[in-house]
Amino acid sequence: MAEPVSLGKGEARVGARAKPAFDGPGGTLHESLMVMGLTTGLWVSAQIRLCDRAFIPAAVVRRGDPDVGTVLLKINRFEAGVTVFTQTSTLGDEPAWSRGTGPSPVTEPEADAYIARQVARDPDLWVLEIEDRKGEYKMVGKIV
Repeated sequence: MAEPVSLGKGEARVGARAKPAFDGPGGTLHESLMVMGLTTGLWVSAQIRLCDRAFIPAAVVRRGDPDVGTVLLKINRFEAGVTVFTQTSTLGDEPAWSRGTGPSPVTEPEADAYIARQVARDPDLWVLEIEDRKGEYKMVGKIV
């Protein structure tokens, strides 16, 4: 396990450990471990880059606080539905994700309504949308 990165006083530690995320163009994505060390803005940028390299469309729908904003991942599987994952942590204080829209995928309007409610509560929230028709994107961190 990698050692946590020491940042300056007051900086957030949210991101991902450097590890190959996929086998290359046309390859499969691998789950990499989320560890403390990156600001939210850098973590989101890394996810966009990983998706780009794997030919998976991804976009930042809403920018939050670049240092400590929470992230919502909107995974759009088109005909298979949409799932919104909310950033959380495990009982062992490890970064994880929970299904904000419930155990089953929902329609896109239902997912957008959930996101709107969350944004109204937290103005520092980031929303990253990933259009993953083939189901190749793997969550970074444990799903609880």
